[in-house]
Amino acid sequence: MRLRPAEPGDREDVWHLLGQLAISHVPERAAFDPSFHALLADGSSFVLIADDGGTPAGYLIASLRPTLIANGPEVWVGELVVDESARGRGIGTALMHAAEECGPRAEAPGRSPSPRAARNPSTRPSATGRGPTT
Repeated sequence: MRLRPAEPGDREDVWHLLGQLAISHVPERAAFDPSFHALLADGSSFVLIADDGGTPAGYLIASLRPTLIANGPEVWVGELVVDESARGRGIGTALMHAAEECGPRAEAPGRSPSPRAARNPSTRPSATGRGPTT
């Protein structure tokens, strides 16, 4: 498995994975397509794919949000889904660690996060000790 930035061609696989997310909203396809492309173009958000032999086994959407307590932006995870058939293999944990690597401490202030962890996933523990904030 490798982690990588999402690409426009991942749209159908992400749509399928989204259906496995326990959510209180029902995703609408008409809204999904433009939102997916907007996320890929948004410099303050990123979408990471867990690629298992050419098939996305999970995805994570995160964004940088300004905070006061952290003295600047922090990474906030909005969605994290791992395919039911791939659960229990550490994919969600790897995606979370990759999101930490893409955070503001990995880039200069004011720059878009580059998913460097998608090329070199880290297994370091969380800097804050807290899980994702959704």
